Amino acid sequence: MKITNFEELELYVKQRDFKARCAVAGATDEHVLQAVMHAAEQGVVSPILIGEREQIAEKLRAIGADNIEHRIIHENGGEEACAQWAVDLINDGKADYIMKGLINTASLMRVVFRKENKLRTGRIATSVSIRQIPTYHKLLAFTDAGICISPSLDDKKMIIQNGLALLHQLGVDVPKVAVLAAVDTVNEKMPETVDAAELKRLAESGEFGRCIVEGPISFDLAFSKEAAATKHYDSPVAGDADLMIFPNVASGNMTTKAIDLTSGSTGAGLIVGARVPLVFSSRSATAKYKYQSILLASAVCGQ
Repeated sequence: MKITNFEELELYVKQRDFKARCAVAGATDEHVLQAVMHAAEQGVVSPILIGEREQIAEKLRAIGADNIEHRIIHENGGEEACAQWAVDLINDGKADYIMKGLINTASLMRVVFRKENKLRTGRIATSVSIRQIPTYHKLLAFTDAGICISPSLDDKKMIIQNGLALLHQLGVDVPKVAVLAAVDTVNEKMPETVDAAELKRLAESGEFGRCIVEGPISFDLAFSKEAAATKHYDSPVAGDADLMIFPNVASGNMTTKAIDLTSGSTGAGLIVGARVPLVFSSRSATAKYKYQSILLASAVCGQ
């Protein structure tokens, strides 16, 4: 089933027989608990809450969620100890994915990607966020706006592969990928345009499997058929992109935050590239964003 909005995503997850088990490392963040316990109440997940037992129980009482089915694993040995519990649950087959609670992202990433924890896949970790934008006709994915500061060409290959894997799991058979730049022609003084053209060439040679890659292409052309028509830009990706690839983390971070604050969009996000999805939403993200990220992680588990 191709999922085109978050309502369809929620329905898909609810209707499956499979219920994902979500291991929350540092489960004393109130917004995280609100999201994961709401998901549990909706029958979407089975929460495993890792952290100081009494603090978790107090937070659950405060939000009126203590009577919703859950499991608490008591751990008061610090952030990395909580993170290791979550990883061990994955490796023991007792959890399906990891969610970040009140824990430093770097601490959790360090534990998750330790070689001995066996969650690496050989690809780099990247963030993929998905937005439902009122002025766009389907879900739109963005990557990488949170991890890869200044990706090399090889990094960008893996960024595309990670994004494509997620979209294929969401039922997008042939994703249309826009490799973004400020202009739509190759300019040797703008290395991101050179990379974009090479990524398009690699896609045409079959490097990425089922997809159409266009680049370099500017945001307006990838987003708007009207803009593409006005500029006489002919591409199947123009105005119909499924996945946008940023040239660096600065452009990605600024673009996605601008969209969130001005467009009335709603979203979700994961870190991908590990053996299981990672829900590492920002502490400033809304409970709705965290809930939809839980839906997204749950949708790609058990396939």
